[in-house]
Amino acid sequence: MLNKVILTKEGFEKLNQELDVLKNQKRPQAVETLKKAREMGDLSENNAYTSAKEELGFVDSRILELEDKLNNAQIMEENNNSSHVVIGSIVDVSSDNQVFTYTIVSQEESDLQHNKISNKSPLGMSLMGKKKNDIVDVVTPINVDRYKIVSIK
Repeated sequence: MLNKVILTKEGFEKLNQELDVLKNQKRPQAVETLKKAREMGDLSENNAYTSAKEELGFVDSRILELEDKLNNAQIMEENNNSSHVVIGSIVDVSSDNQVFTYTIVSQEESDLQHNKISNKSPLGMSLMGKKKNDIVDVVTPINVDRYKIVSIK
């Protein structure tokens, strides 16, 4: 990957931790499982061997992907200037008399369960660069949602 991967410091650390677990725990386990499956005999009809080989392939693939992302990572500095929305901003928006809080992150860190939305998502793109009290319209397949930026941290 030649493109820079924009990550928050937290996202960089999370990917590093995942890489560490893969290299030091999951890969050795997968290699051991493959070794045991290989010892079972005929590999052409050995489902355990096939499964273990696939698992090792998935682990190795993820390791390469993470190493690539981390090697090309550009870590965003903490957003001390909360005048406009950037990656790393925590944004409170209101819509239909409800307030929602989102953290703007890169696609690699997006996690809707924790209200982390990508800067490339429809809402994220609409919020990027905007200021407090700005109104943004987000076009969805169903309708247009309107949000007001209540605060930026």
